[in-house]
Amino acid sequence: MEAILGLGIGAVVLIIAIIIVAALLFGGLRTSIFFTVKTQENVIVERFGKFKKVARPGLNTKAPFIETTTRPISLRVQQLGVDIESKTKDNVFVNVPVAVQYVVSEDSVVDAYYRLANPEEQIRSYVFDTVRSALSALTLDSAFESKDDIAHNVEQRLSQSMAAYGFRIVNTLVTDISPDSRVRDSMNSINAAQRDRVAAQSLAEADKIKRVTQAEADAEAMRLHGEGVAAQRKAIADGIAMQ
Repeated sequence: MEAILGLGIGAVVLIIAIIIVAALLFGGLRTSIFFTVKTQENVIVERFGKFKKVARPGLNTKAPFIETTTRPISLRVQQLGVDIESKTKDNVFVNVPVAVQYVVSEDSVVDAYYRLANPEEQIRSYVFDTVRSALSALTLDSAFESKDDIAHNVEQRLSQSMAAYGFRIVNTLVTDISPDSRVRDSMNSINAAQRDRVAAQSLAEADKIKRVTQAEADAEAMRLHGEGVAAQRKAIADGIAMQ
């Protein structure tokens, strides 16, 4: 009887052990071994906090308990908008929105993750410094004409600086240069006054042309009239002389 009871207890323990192993294999242990990486993303695997490998898109494995994964690193093109308020050479405050498109190079994922903690803040710093330096040497009118040059300077500096951290600058755009509202109102008033002056000059020129043309016509009419009277008198005198 005791032998049968012992066998029953052993069987129960064995069944419980099998259930626990199965739960580990198909539950938490499975999820700690296998993981997936989405398209256009990479994941870094660390062992005891030290870099081990880069996991590419698809199904990947890692050693349970001793290896961990980082947050996904996107390989898509990302855009960062930076609004800059600065002063031009002629002391006009302007707002300059800049759009920077950048991407993490696939062969530089490790540098992008470990070497730079906050890439957006770093890009912002470079954009601020470059745009402010450029505007300080330009008047407001020159700044409007040099938007593309400013964007090119920003892109060139960012490309050189961010390449060391694994980032590639795709494009940089200066979308607008907007002065203070009072400056805009003054510029609109100046432009309106210039247009009014041009319109007045055009009207005066048209009136002058009209008057000159009329005077020339009157003079020509008087000349022709005088020639007609003279010819008439000559004909009368010739007639008298013949008689």
